[in-house]
Amino acid sequence: MIGCSLDDRTSKGVPKISTAVILPEADEQAHEALRNRYSPTNIRATWSGTGSVEDASKALGISRSKGYELARRGEFPCRTLRIGRSTRVVTASLLRVLESGEPEYSGAQI
Repeated sequence: MIGCSLDDRTSKGVPKISTAVILPEADEQAHEALRNRYSPTNIRATWSGTGSVEDASKALGISRSKGYELARRGEFPCRTLRIGRSTRVVTASLLRVLESGEPEYSGAQI
């Protein structure tokens, strides 16, 4: 056990379970890192011509399952491409949506 002394045990000798408290600064730093990862500047520098629905959903602030649901219905806010059995999001379209705030539906049926 890491960091467990005799004082950290219950009266029966069982280690107490402690929950970690996330400090507000650490939580804010984690959110900032996530925002930077999906910023238009970082997407432009690191993504190729298409990205996954999962990553595009994170960049747009929606859940993975909601992203796939919208893509399946042809209502994903960016252009999507069906390649074999996978669906990809056009990076240029994602960047336009992130910068303008206006969706551009692909209308593709999956």
